[in-house]
Amino acid sequence: MSSIAGIRNRSPVAYPTSSERGGVTSIAPPLTRTRYIDGTQSPAAPNGAIGNPYPSVQAWLGDQNVFPLSGPTSQADANTAQVALISPTPEAEWPSTPWVFPPGRNLSIVALQPPGADGVTFAQPISWANDNVANPPYYSVLTLSGLTVYPPQPFVITDSDSYPSYLQLYGTATFGLPSSFYSFSTFDYSGASLFQGVLVQGEKTILYVASLVPNTSAYAELIVLAGATYSFGDNETWQQMTCEGGSIGGPELNQAGTEISYFSNASIGFSALAFAQPNSSVVFADGCTFTQALAINPGNVAGLMAIWDSDSWISFVAQGGTYNADDVMLVDGGYKAGVVPGGNCNATGTICLAGAAGGAAGTGAREGGGNSYGLLGSGSAYAVTILHAYAEAGNTIEVYVVPGTVLTYPVTIYDQGGGPIAKFEAGNSGAYAVFRYSETGTWLWLEGTQET
Repeated sequence: MSSIAGIRNRSPVAYPTSSERGGVTSIAPPLTRTRYIDGTQSPAAPNGAIGNPYPSVQAWLGDQNVFPLSGPTSQADANTAQVALISPTPEAEWPSTPWVFPPGRNLSIVALQPPGADGVTFAQPISWANDNVANPPYYSVLTLSGLTVYPPQPFVITDSDSYPSYLQLYGTATFGLPSSFYSFSTFDYSGASLFQGVLVQGEKTILYVASLVPNTSAYAELIVLAGATYSFGDNETWQQMTCEGGSIGGPELNQAGTEISYFSNASIGFSALAFAQPNSSVVFADGCTFTQALAINPGNVAGLMAIWDSDSWISFVAQGGTYNADDVMLVDGGYKAGVVPGGNCNATGTICLAGAAGGAAGTGAREGGGNSYGLLGSGSAYAVTILHAYAEAGNTIEVYVVPGTVLTYPVTIYDQGGGPIAKFEAGNSGAYAVFRYSETGTWLWLEGTQET
């Protein structure tokens, strides 16, 4: 007998019935910290078991066997997540009462959706009050995964200054249409001084905030990762922003803190990036794409430095991005990677990649420095020294005679602390030289029409 024939002639396996194995008709005890929710079910005494699910998120949150009014029974209880798994349910089945999350907890609500499916949709206001509890957690983290909140709802976070909180939003898609769309008419954490921020992650996961109401004393960070999108409707302020592989779009985004905001391989579609503190920094790396003109530091706060890779800078310039004369724009690789005009020189002085931050700027040159400087004629010979400030091995800087200018007297180019490295003779027109910062820490002639 062949193996296939043997399979065909076997007696069928006798599986136990649901009542024998505690299946979907049972009311078995639930898992200790994982409960099920099904909006199409209405058991008389739900306990979150797979055969006896809660009919709503509100019913889970209101179960005092899970969330005693006295709060967590221990710090271990507070630190260990309580998880709700939501069965796909039509939106109309959910009650309209608000979600009120208990204080001092780590909570996770996960929709049991296949990859690429739309999130289970809710339209309820959300309130998260992290009040004092006898056994507070190290952190209170709320995680929502595979959900959609639409139309936009208010989300209010408060605390009692006793433990920090954090919000995490995830989707289910790996490709295709948006899987999770979290939309909030207001996102208000003005009463939460220890709120640490929001993380949005997952392909096609979208967070939309029509109006942000921040707490200026809270160190709240916006983090957008891995294909997610953050869209906002009003001018918004965060202490710090990080966007790696995601998209951010809206009007003006404000950085309130002095930490470095970081954009990597990001799609940037907001109109202005403002700063509240002097000497702030921002990094654009790994080929950021700008979908509209971005005004950097429109308030002209002193000491701003923006660090760029070549592709990000080229995209920023191509879209008509703007910045101030004393803002430092430092492109990795310098002139050969992307031109940052440094202004024109017409008298003895110094130039560098980061002029204002380096402590000196060329006479007649841009305060913020640059990697391409023009030479103008003067009533006498003059010298220009290239400083080492912020230079790294491989960086390049250009010096050229401004088109239409004929030098009346010679101009000599010096390396800081060294000798002359190029000389533009009198009568020169249209000449240029490019210098490279060497591994030994000096500017050396690389190419051009002038060399000492």
